[in-house]
Amino acid sequence: MEPRKIVTLLTAVLCFFVTGCALIGQGGTPTVLDNTSWVLERLHGQPVIQGRRLTLNFEKNNINGSTGCNSYSGSYTGKNDGTWHTEAISATEMACSPRQVMVQEEQFFDALETATAYEIINEKLTLKNGEGQALAVFTAPGQGLQGTSWLVTAYNSGTGLTSIISGSTVTTTFGADSRVSGSAGCNRYFGAYTSTAAQRDINIVQVGLTRMLCQPADAMVQEGNFITALKAATSYQIAGQHLTLSKKDGSVAVSLKRN
Repeated sequence: MEPRKIVTLLTAVLCFFVTGCALIGQGGTPTVLDNTSWVLERLHGQPVIQGRRLTLNFEKNNINGSTGCNSYSGSYTGKNDGTWHTEAISATEMACSPRQVMVQEEQFFDALETATAYEIINEKLTLKNGEGQALAVFTAPGQGLQGTSWLVTAYNSGTGLTSIISGSTVTTTFGADSRVSGSAGCNRYFGAYTSTAAQRDINIVQVGLTRMLCQPADAMVQEGNFITALKAATSYQIAGQHLTLSKKDGSVAVSLKRN
C-alpha cells in the first residue's frame, strides 16, 4: 500500500492574551503544542460525523493522528518568530464507508494544508486560514479512558519494565462499551474493564485470547507477560500522548502511547 504524501505549510500566528489563551514562552523553540493531543470537534463549521474520532497529536518534532479512517504522521518545527510548519505528512490509504467519511477526511487534510494560524482558547485549538476563518476546531481530550486507543511501548515482565520486541506491535483499545481489546503481538485479546476518570482507577477482568502460535518463542513469552501486567493494573495516568498503567504497589505495569 503506497502512503499518501501530503506536504503542508502551517504558519502559526501566536496569540498573547492575558487570560484564556495558552502562551508560548519567549526565546527557544515554541513548545505550546508539544506533548499535547486534540480531538476534532468541528470541521469547516460542521460537526464531526458521529462515531468517527479525528485526532491531532504533537510530540517533540512529530505530528500524528487518525482521520477516523486512516492514520497519518509527519513532522513539524517551531520557530522563534512564532511561525511553524509541518512537513512530509503521510497517510495510509484505506477506503472506509460511508462515502461521507472519506469526504470528511479530504476536508480534514484540506484544513491542515490551508491553515496559516492557530490559537488555543479555553482548551480548544483552532486552525485558521489567512482571512481568520476557523477551518478546524479541536478540543482537549478528557482524562477518561473510554474511546481511546494506544500502542504499548513497555510492560512489567516481573523483573522490571521491558520494551516491546522490535517488529512487534502490541495495542490496547478501551471501548465506550466498557470492553478492552487489542493485539498482544500475536493473538488478539479481549476483556472487560471499569474505570473512573476522577479517581484514575482501573480494573481489567475476564481477559481472553485467541490461540494462534507465533514465532519467535519470545513473542509468546512477551504476550503472556503483557497480559499478566495488564490485568495487574489498578490505576492510570494520562500525560499528553502517554498512558501509564500502574500496579497496586505503585510500580509501572504497562506504558503506552496514543495510537
